[in-house]
Amino acid sequence: MKEITEYVRDKQSRFAEHRFFAELEGRTIELGRFAPFLSFWVLTFQDLLAVNESRIGGEVHRSIAVKHRREDSGHDRWFFQDLRALNVKPPTVREVFGMPHTATRRASFALMSEVFRPCSDNARIALLLCLESAGHIFFSRVADHVRAAHPDQGLRYFSHAHLELETGHDLFEDDTWSTLSAIRLHVSAREELTRLVDRCFEAFHAMFDGLLSTLEMHVEAPALEIRERRRPTRVRRARKGPGRPSDRSGLGA
Repeated sequence: MKEITEYVRDKQSRFAEHRFFAELEGRTIELGRFAPFLSFWVLTFQDLLAVNESRIGGEVHRSIAVKHRREDSGHDRWFFQDLRALNVKPPTVREVFGMPHTATRRASFALMSEVFRPCSDNARIALLLCLESAGHIFFSRVADHVRAAHPDQGLRYFSHAHLELETGHDLFEDDTWSTLSAIRLHVSAREELTRLVDRCFEAFHAMFDGLLSTLEMHVEAPALEIRERRRPTRVRRARKGPGRPSDRSGLGA
């Protein structure tokens, strides 16, 4: 699987160039504004790991998946604790299934769909490599943002401490890496895994494209509201009919 791990690294490098991370570094977007729109993915991720693990047959591969799931268990609670620390109200179920969350939701469905495909154990481990590689980019950039913009808020999910846990996963230990690198893949298997990696990173790009679009729409909305308030109200005088009082308010029909 050495060819696949190198392919994942290449995709990871390209993902790191996404405009979202440049905006985050330039602090033109704020954690408290985009974090709620990640809620659906944060919750989906836990089920994805569990279902993926349950469908692995080989002992070696299953052992890797079990350790990985346990290492990530409970991190969703950190996420919602951080929202509270940021004074951000967690989205309701109705909101999570609303339009502003569409990109995150659909990308999450795309990634979850991978675990239901009839695929090999190697493909299921490659899926974990994709998730973690994309996660390393996100957590490294957001942790730097938190250190600069939210140093005293005691965040956990978005912190450097979480990043250190992610990079210290068993999946990236030398023994596990050596085991994966030693696996020989036939041409057809290599093509299968390459297509999986492509689909995963397409989903992540779509998710973060959607986050940027959603944030841009939310920036424009208040400005439009202000313009509406400043628009002068046209006042019409009500005409009274002969012999009866007007039933209009005088504020315009």
